[in-house]
Amino acid sequence: MLDRFAEAGIAISIDDFGTGLSSLAYLKRIRGQELKIDKSIIQGVTESQRDALIVRSTIDLAHSLGFKVTAEGVETSDCYSLLGAMGCDQAQGFLIARPMPRKELLTFLADNQIKERGYG
Repeated sequence: MLDRFAEAGIAISIDDFGTGLSSLAYLKRIRGQELKIDKSIIQGVTESQRDALIVRSTIDLAHSLGFKVTAEGVETSDCYSLLGAMGCDQAQGFLIARPMPRKELLTFLADNQIKERGYG
């Protein structure tokens, strides 16, 4: 089914990578465009060298396989900056915006208050 989506031009993201059921085997089997690193790994990236090494290695591996990388759970400027230095493509989390009702989101987007928070 996922191959059919990919053939139809529908982008495939591997979500919550690094936890639960997501594994390296997914990178081998799924022709995706995006790898989203789970917030449980991202949130320790500025305090733990081990977490930082795991994140940097994951970013490098994903890029080598042709994936764009999104970091989930980015809540601080330090984390955002470090991920940018590591080559992460995108960030999502409370630093960017908190969840909001649809009407508020549409206003937020229409007012151009949202900035492309990519790193490149």
